Amino acid sequence: MKRASFSTAICLLLLTAMISCTSKPSSFTLTATINGLPEGTVVELMPGATHQSERPIAESIVKDGSFTFKGTLKEPRLFEIVAINTEGSIKVLIEKGDVTVSGKATSTESEGKLSYQYDSIIVTGSDVHTLYKEKLAFLDSLNTLYDTFHASNKEIMEALKIAQEAHDDSLIRSLLQTEAFEKMQNDNKAIYDSVEVRINKLITDNKKTWWAPFLMMDQMYMFDAQDKLLFVEFSGKAQNSYYGKLLKIQLDAITEK
Repeated sequence: MKRASFSTAICLLLLTAMISCTSKPSSFTLTATINGLPEGTVVELMPGATHQSERPIAESIVKDGSFTFKGTLKEPRLFEIVAINTEGSIKVLIEKGDVTVSGKATSTESEGKLSYQYDSIIVTGSDVHTLYKEKLAFLDSLNTLYDTFHASNKEIMEALKIAQEAHDDSLIRSLLQTEAFEKMQNDNKAIYDSVEVRINKLITDNKKTWWAPFLMMDQMYMFDAQDKLLFVEFSGKAQNSYYGKLLKIQLDAITEK
C-alpha cells in the first residue's frame, strides 16, 4: 500500500508539474496608426510565415487614422497587417502586452488592383519584434549590394530589356552568350550565396529555441532533404513549438528523389 501511495503521489506531482509548464494564453492589444490608409478601410491581422492559406484572426476598421486588434497567444507569432482586397502588408512579431505600430502607406493601382507600399514602420511594445529586426539586420545591406549590382551590370540589363520589349529572340540568345551576362549571373549568385550562408548560420545558432523553425518558415520559400537533417538537430522544444510543428508539416511533404 505504501508503494502504491508513493507511486500515486509521484504521478500527481509530475502531472502538476506538466500542467504548470503548459503555456497559458497571453493577451495582446495591437494599436496602429498608418498615415495614408483611407478612413473606413477594413484591415485584417493575418498569420504569417505559415506556408499555407490562412484566415485572419482579427479584423478592424480605420477610424481617425488608427485601428486596433486584440487577441490571445500561447507563443510568439508573426502577423501581417493587410488592408482588405489590396497587395502589401506590415509584418509584426507579437508575444503579449500592448503593441503599437506607426508608419505611412502609399497607394498605387495597376490593372484595377490596389497596392500599398508601407514605409517608416515603427513597432514598440514588442521585445520579440525588436529582436527579430536585430537578427535580420544584415539583410538591410542587400539594398547596397543590389545597388552596386545594378550599377556594374547596367549595360547588359538595359540591352536585355530592349531586346525583350522588341521580342527579338535572336538578340536575346546572343546576349545570353556574352561575358557581360555571365558576369551578371556570377554577381547575382555571389549575393545569394552570401545571404544563404548568413541565414543558415542564424538558424543553427538558434536551434535550441523556437527561433530556428520560425526563421526557416519566415525566410525560406521552399525546403529540401537537407533541411530535414537540420530539423533533427533542433531541440525538442524547438521542434514542438508552433513554428516547429508547421515546419515539420512542410518537411514531411518533401518527396525523396
